[in-house]
Amino acid sequence: MRRGKANTPRMTVALVTHQAPGDTFWDIVRKGAEAAAAKDNIKLVYSADPNAGSQANLVQNAIDQKVDGIAVTSPSRTPCAVSSARRSRPAYPSSGSTPASRTGSSSA
Repeated sequence: MRRGKANTPRMTVALVTHQAPGDTFWDIVRKGAEAAAAKDNIKLVYSADPNAGSQANLVQNAIDQKVDGIAVTSPSRTPCAVSSARRSRPAYPSSGSTPASRTGSSSA
């Protein structure tokens, strides 16, 4: 059985992790994220840094790139960058729903 691909508008999602060099766990996470992104017509932008300050910069870079979504793993002090991301764009539920502005429908 062949699995199909999503027939949806292409989106860009940044995945920012606290992966340390040589950590094979995060290599597996990245491969899974890349496979899911390919299936769902998503451009995945992956970046990682084990240092919280550097990771916060990676989150800010994603904000500056105006990606459609940001996923962050947080080992410690990245809340400031995450708060900045929340302020820069409205939050949408992660339940898979799509904002009305993207689907062309309204909730009138």
